[in-house]
Amino acid sequence: MNNFLKAALPVAALLSFACSGGDSTNISLTREAELAQAAATALSRLPTPTPTATPLPTATPVPTATPEPAPTPRPTATPDPSKLNPSDLHAIDIGSPPGAWSGIQPITKPLDFTSISPLPEGRALLVGGKTSDGIPSTGVDIYDSGTGEWQAVSSLAFGRYLHTATTMSNGDVFVTGGWGDNFAAFRSTLRYDVANDLWKQTEPMSTTRVAHEAVTLHDGGIMVTGGWAGDPLASTEIYDPDADVWQIVGDLNVARFDHTLTVLSDGRVLAVGGEGAGDQRLSSAEIYDPDTGEWTEIASLNSARFQHTSALMPDGRVIVAGGWEIEYLSSVEIFDPESGKWEQSMPLAEARTRHEGMQLPGTYYYVVGGIGYDGLLRGSEAFDWRTDSWVQAGDLRQARFGHKITILDNGEIIAIGGFTDSGLTRSAEVVTANPEQG
Repeated sequence: MNNFLKAALPVAALLSFACSGGDSTNISLTREAELAQAAATALSRLPTPTPTATPLPTATPVPTATPEPAPTPRPTATPDPSKLNPSDLHAIDIGSPPGAWSGIQPITKPLDFTSISPLPEGRALLVGGKTSDGIPSTGVDIYDSGTGEWQAVSSLAFGRYLHTATTMSNGDVFVTGGWGDNFAAFRSTLRYDVANDLWKQTEPMSTTRVAHEAVTLHDGGIMVTGGWAGDPLASTEIYDPDADVWQIVGDLNVARFDHTLTVLSDGRVLAVGGEGAGDQRLSSAEIYDPDTGEWTEIASLNSARFQHTSALMPDGRVIVAGGWEIEYLSSVEIFDPESGKWEQSMPLAEARTRHEGMQLPGTYYYVVGGIGYDGLLRGSEAFDWRTDSWVQAGDLRQARFGHKITILDNGEIIAIGGFTDSGLTRSAEVVTANPEQG
């Protein structure tokens, strides 16, 4: 199978490819034909340039509070959405969405299925990934926004990709699972000590995992759930960083990988979609309650999907955008924890999967790049949670999918790697999350 075409397929196809011993003829012919036809159609058409962004309508100014008597007027504080009544949320001025991206120093090698995690002081940690030769990378690099440069730091003992990497409360980064050489899956975990540039072996998980998900809980624990270990996994375990121990908790009701996990405002965790047994695309969703240690199924999505993105918005609702079912998806659904219901919202302007998405602090939910019906995408879109509508944001310099993005503590967003029209890339880009403060 053509390497670039395989890259356009969802992770599920690659898992099938691995389980067949690397022989693409052993993949379900129906499934391969379905995915390959969609990917080939997209890749055969050059991306259409994204139209010029429509200016965001000027938001209604927040009334200025009457200053207390003082020699110098007191500055007006920016409202915290989590502390406002629902009726006051629409009064917040969230400014403009991110503008056009700019190039920065490339990463050291082209990478897919890598991870990038924010570090203190405007830095980010790039760990592992799959190279253009199909080799799991041992490389680890730190980006410093102050210099605009990448610096190699202590490498991994064994390369890995399709792992997770989670920034901890003290700034260290915790890495779990993934694939190594010859599709050997890991249950090992590692902790990167940023201050001392040192990798520490930590307690392994109970099972190997690939294409799983990890989130940091309100108490500082790190939850890992689902993934792939020859079959989709339902198991869930929580890591205690202070004690270096794992606790096995209740299983997911539906085994899944390529799903999303979102921590809700009250500390519960929402698992959405993914792919299950028998190549089934999932519409199911469930919530983990830390008080009981169990998952409970909730109302299903209107559309099954995997390789989508999701995030907690400032008003406490969860947005789920794009992905893949039997075609590229533009549909958007919003979960309200108060009602326990899903509602369909305004769709994306461009259907996409293998895109990246994140909630910008207090402002927009932001999706970047991906692959869709017109091929690789440069376009970015920003969701205004006050009006439940999308506005266009600035374009990437290069259309790409399978890339990774993260936001630094100085407000810069960086995008790295993935596939461009020329194949797997080293290129990296940056944009300011809030143009008014840039």
